[in-house]
Amino acid sequence: MPRRKKSSPLDDVLDLLAMLPWWACVLLAAVSYPLLHRWAAPLQPSDFQTPGGAVASALLQKAIVQGLASVGQYLVPLICLMAAAGPRDFAGAVGAGAPQAQAAAAHGPAATAATAPAPARPDCPRCGAAMQLRTARKGANAGTAFWGCSTYPGCRGTRAAG
Repeated sequence: MPRRKKSSPLDDVLDLLAMLPWWACVLLAAVSYPLLHRWAAPLQPSDFQTPGGAVASALLQKAIVQGLASVGQYLVPLICLMAAAGPRDFAGAVGAGAPQAQAAAAHGPAATAATAPAPARPDCPRCGAAMQLRTARKGANAGTAFWGCSTYPGCRGTRAAG
C-alpha cells in the first residue's frame, strides 16, 4: 500500500482554507491584518510598571504575543490570499462529469485525457452483490488490481480484473 504523502502544516492550513469560498478567504485576509497589527504594537513603558512580582511573566507574555502578531500580520493574510487564488476542487459537481472533474482536480488536466472509461462492474460470484475494483496490498499479488465484493468482510468473493 503506498504511503500517504506527508504534508507540512502550511499545506494543511491551505487545504482547510481552500474549503471556504474564495470571497471568505479574501475577507479573512482583510480582517486579519488590522486585528494582528493592533496586537503587534511595540511594548509601552507602562508595561514595565506592573504592580507586584508578576512583572517578568506579564512582560514575557506580552512580548510573545507581540512577536507572534508582528509576524502573523503579514503571513496570515498572505496564506488566506494564496488559498483564495489556489486551485479549487470540483468534487461537488453534479452530473456525469463529476468523476472527470475530480480526476482533473487531483491529477491535472493531462490525466483526464488519458483516463479510460471505467469497466463494467461485475456481480459477486458468491453472493451476487456488486463488486468494487480494489488493489491487493499484501502477498504475491501486491499492487495488482482485482474485483472484490462490496459487502466485504461479510463476503470474501473475488474475481480477476482484466
